[in-house]
Amino acid sequence: MAFGELQACESTPGWTMLSLDFKSAFNYTDRARLHEIVADKVPGLLRAFERHYARPTTHCIVDKFFKVIDIDVGQGIVQGNELSPFFFALYSCEVLGLLDATTDYRCKVIKYLDDIVLMGPAEDVAADVEIIKARAESAGLHLQPSKSRFYMPRHHPASIAAIESVLPDAVRETANTGMTIRGTI
Repeated sequence: MAFGELQACESTPGWTMLSLDFKSAFNYTDRARLHEIVADKVPGLLRAFERHYARPTTHCIVDKFFKVIDIDVGQGIVQGNELSPFFFALYSCEVLGLLDATTDYRCKVIKYLDDIVLMGPAEDVAADVEIIKARAESAGLHLQPSKSRFYMPRHHPASIAAIESVLPDAVRETANTGMTIRGTI
């Protein structure tokens, strides 16, 4: 679908694709809010969720003197659990408003775990970035502009300015691959 969208819009001035990434998203997931979402959206998995998330997760680290220290972590997704990717996807889709039959996003939104791709006219993409930033931050998730990628089939200064207005740190010139690609590599 994304490739078809890209091909269909290659000649449209101002069309852009923006890939966003959340900073340490699994670690900043609010377990209390996730519990509410699981109970509301998939109550059949509530027992499995509670089994894995009822107690703080213990992580072991070794300090510079080779002493093992246990750290209890009471937030975030438990990594290594087979349901963790699903729980994170459910959490992030819910907090971003992507589970509703109708959304207030102006462009096409594709999401996979902590990555989001927005496609459409640059002004719509920029407006949707503002919505995503506000919703994500209210749930403890923060965009990582340095990992964002901005793609344009044709150079269009107004589109570049629209994206720079919402993610100034993400827009830097990089290698040319037939499209204008901005971001860091």
